Amino acid sequence: VRSRRQRQMCIRDRAKPIQAAEEIIIADSGDQPPFVIGNDGGMSAGLAKIFNEVQDRYKFKYMHLPSKRMRHLIKTGKIDIAAFDNLKWSWDKSVVYGSKDLVHSKDMFFVLKKNLNKKPFSKIGKSAIAVTNGFHYNFSNYKIDLDTYRRLSMNPVKSETTVFDFVLAERTLLGITSSSVLNYFRKYRPKDFEKIALRPKPDQTYKRQLILSKKSPLSIVDLNRLIDKVSETGDLRKLFAKFGMEDDLAI
Repeated sequence: VRSRRQRQMCIRDRAKPIQAAEEIIIADSGDQPPFVIGNDGGMSAGLAKIFNEVQDRYKFKYMHLPSKRMRHLIKTGKIDIAAFDNLKWSWDKSVVYGSKDLVHSKDMFFVLKKNLNKKPFSKIGKSAIAVTNGFHYNFSNYKIDLDTYRRLSMNPVKSETTVFDFVLAERTLLGITSSSVLNYFRKYRPKDFEKIALRPKPDQTYKRQLILSKKSPLSIVDLNRLIDKVSETGDLRKLFAKFGMEDDLAI
């Protein structure tokens, strides 16, 4: 039986407020496997999950948003992180930080193997090529205007998945998409992946990081420490492996 003093201490302990974890919102946009799959799947949602598993100071929550809205909310501090992005991709460095690199990727030209006899890789800029609308490429000098699309026979489509499917359906001779998407399809659409051939030389290479709002309660130092932690535990590599992305892991 507890003494009166023990009962009083128990009451005081229970009355002591418990500090709630700070909510941190990780967002991504568009339809871009393996980073975004549906509204709550893919690597970006998975990253929020593994961050929650290794600490309890913050509660990470994933949101899928339109790109323009996501960028506006990051700028105003309404959400905290844009996942798997790049600080060089039109971000205002006065309002955001870039984390350490998570992904190293490259954009690859590809065709159906059965069309290799047409020497398609010598026809880039002359034969029809499916590209993702709004994405910038080295072969087009990073221009995305209509005149450039017409001059280089570029066919802009909704997503990198659509680019892949256009080539498979022979709606275009050439396609260009990221190694991240191709590695994902190699794991989850192996029969389709076996039908394509890649040009060995990429169009361009680049990194992906987490873009952190400077108005976030999470500091860039703590974000990078958290990335290091999930890397050291092996959780980050497991996440990448789940989506066929082992070769694209930058840490």
